[in-house]
Amino acid sequence: PGHGKLLVSSYFLRNNRSYKEAFKMGYLISLIHTISALSISFVLYYLLEVVFSQTFQEVSFYMTKISALLIIGVGVYLFFEQHKEHSVEKVSKKSDFSIALSAGVIPCPGVMTIILFSILMGSISVGIVAAIFMSVGMGLTISLSAIIATATKNKTPSNIAKLFPFIGNSMILLLGIYLLIV
Repeated sequence: PGHGKLLVSSYFLRNNRSYKEAFKMGYLISLIHTISALSISFVLYYLLEVVFSQTFQEVSFYMTKISALLIIGVGVYLFFEQHKEHSVEKVSKKSDFSIALSAGVIPCPGVMTIILFSILMGSISVGIVAAIFMSVGMGLTISLSAIIATATKNKTPSNIAKLFPFIGNSMILLLGIYLLIV
């Protein structure tokens, strides 16, 4: 939990962005995150439960491992981007969307658990409503992380601020490795 907040905080610490852009980024990540979790949950449920007759625990296990690999990929990508951005400080809408996509495409384990549970209980609509409410809360917390990062960047000496993306990227990578080995 927290890869979206870490990712967006690192991104906003590296770039000069407005609070409005931070808010938009938080909800874009949340929207992509929820759509990803819903889509992958339904597809994986069908593939693992129906086709391969796997249990709910096995589905959850595989999803955690897939999420871990995606998080590691995002961490490696961010280190690469951090290295690249030392020479170029240009921010575009395309990079905003790629950051949102890389954070959001990793399905939320909480949303997936609720959706899979609601499928098993025969109340899919309740699961979808719960996922939407989780998405709203997720968007708010990610937006607040970006806003705090933006405010911190303006008040932190530049030599210290340069460490924040490295620390954030390291935490994302470590989170992925941890999820992979547990």
